[in-house]
Amino acid sequence: MAVAQLTIWAVWAGVSRHPSRWKLWLVVISGGLAMLLEIYDFPPYEGFLDAHAIWHATTIPLTYVWWSFIRDDAEFRTARFLKKANCVVLILTLEIDKTCGKGLRSLVVYCIGGESKLDHFRLLP
Repeated sequence: MAVAQLTIWAVWAGVSRHPSRWKLWLVVISGGLAMLLEIYDFPPYEGFLDAHAIWHATTIPLTYVWWSFIRDDAEFRTARFLKKANCVVLILTLEIDKTCGKGLRSLVVYCIGGESKLDHFRLLP
């Protein structure tokens, strides 16, 4: 399943003209290399560092780069959406669920243009 997922993202990154596709390439290539640590397991070195521990360590920076790409993709798609709507972005905010402090609740875009002075788009439910 992971190989299929990486293949799909690699094909998309290859045909896309997304400005942050280099981040996606970094995640795909690094994720594939990290997957090799799961496949070719080796015993613990000095009794505490094995392939699975190194794999877990590689997922930390990969997660950061992945979510950085997701953020860039949301900004890119929002800018493209607003360009088609003929309005200028005033404020872009992320509303985070305040009760538990985690999870993206909605992406809200305020823009000037169109018939009204201030339009409000809620792009995520």
